[in-house]
Formats: sequence, C-alpha cells, structure tokens
Amino acid sequence: MAAKEKVKLKLVPIGQLLPHEETVPSLADRLSRKMMRDSVQRDPIIVDEKSSIVLDGMHRLASLKRMGAKCVVCSLVDYASDEVKLFRWFRFVENPDEGLVLEARRELSMTEEAPLTWDDETLHSGLKLTYRGKAFKPTTEVTTESVVEAARRFDRVVRNDGAPMGYIDEGTVSSELLTGDCMALITPIFKKEQVARAAVEGRLFPPKTTLHVLPARPMGVNYPIALLRSQEDILDRMLSTRTPRTIEAPSFYRGRLYREPVVVFE
Repeated sequence: MAAKEKVKLKLVPIGQLLPHEETVPSLADRLSRKMMRDSVQRDPIIVDEKSSIVLDGMHRLASLKRMGAKCVVCSLVDYASDEVKLFRWFRFVENPDEGLVLEARRELSMTEEAPLTWDDETLHSGLKLTYRGKAFKPTTEVTTESVVEAARRFDRVVRNDGAPMGYIDEGTVSSELLTGDCMALITPIFKKEQVARAAVEGRLFPPKTTLHVLPARPMGVNYPIALLRSQEDILDRMLSTRTPRTIEAPSFYRGRLYREPVVVFE
C-alpha cells in the first residue's frame, strides 16, 4: 500500500482529544505566534482513532486551543497496529560543567556504575545517566512513576542551571554522544498501554518522553485557522485539489529527519 493511502485525515472536535505529554510553554508560545502569522494549521495532529489519544502534536494542540479553535485537523491511526511503533527521545546536555553533573546525580539519586560500552544493554533497559563513558543508575526500584519523575527532575536541574538541553532520537544516537563530554538521561521504552493510561488518567508524561513512528506522516495540509474556529469542514474538498507527494523513509522535510515516509500536501 502506498504511503499516501495510509493517511486518514479528519476534523476532530478539540475537546475530544487526550494528550499524553505536557508541553514546554516557550515552545507553545513560539508555535502560537507562527500559526497566527501563517493563519493555518500546517501539519495534522496524530491521534489514535479509537481512543482519541494524541500521539504526536501536543504543542500544536496547545497552540490551537489558545487560538480558539473548536476543532483541529487530525491524522487518525490505529495505535494497536504493529505499524505504529513506540520509541524514545534521549535528553542530553553538551559540555556540562562538573557541578551540573553532580547536581543531576544527587537530584536523581544516581550511583556510579561500570564504564559504559556502546554495545552495553544499559542503552536498552533501565534508567541511566551517562557522562564521559560512565553509566549511573538509581538507588531505588525503577517504576513508571519514578522514570517520569526522573525526567522532570532532570529538566528542572538543567533549567535551573541555564544550560541548553537537547533531545535526540534514540535511533540516531552516536557513541560519541554517550562516551564524550555530554550528559544524557536514558529512560526505558514505555509500552503503549502506559501511554494510553497517562492520557486517560490525565497523569501526563513530561515533554519529549515518547517518539512515535507511523505508517506515514502527513504534512503541509495548511487548513485555515478561521475555519477551525467556525468548525466549517471543507477538508475533503480542499484536499481533493491537492496532489500529495511522498518522501520515502528516512525522510528529510523542513530541516528535520523522520523515520517514516512523509506525505506532503502543499
């Protein structure tokens, strides 16, 4: 099946949608300003068709809520399908000072472990803090709640220090990142049912906890925000005038690399 045939777009009432992650206010502010300038929702929000759980697009959703949208353009997927895969982001800080590393270890209750090797299963299980080829682990049992709390504490420590924090797809992590002069937080991969529970119970994960890879990722729909406010649905009619193009995976679009094919409607 062609990538574009795997895309199902629909206007969905904004009140039905259940985010599973928090947002970074500064990023939502920046995106809101851009949306107001462009007057369109450029990219759809990725949503599980059955449960209305938002898998990707938390900042878009927050921005559109601020702008008074009553509905939003969504790409509906089957979260139970093996074609929707769940991965993770690594949080990292380049060239941190020793004080920040010690504070992160103290705040996360991490103890020193053996040297970290690139093929170590440390990268694939448990909760770890890495720095200069060393792996540190917590002194307490690792649970869903403790992983979420560790990510929040890591974010807070880095933010209070004023150091710039980055996020990297686990599939593109290099050995230099984890063995060089860089501090990284490695979390376990959550399960889909844990993501769903976080959304349904309103116990949201920190920003950039999960990374979802889709059968195809639609981009560039450019639906007018004025129509999202009025709930006027011309989506099918508008898309019928477009000829979508597919960028095969791994796809590079608007300065970002995606693991899945990207279907562009612009």
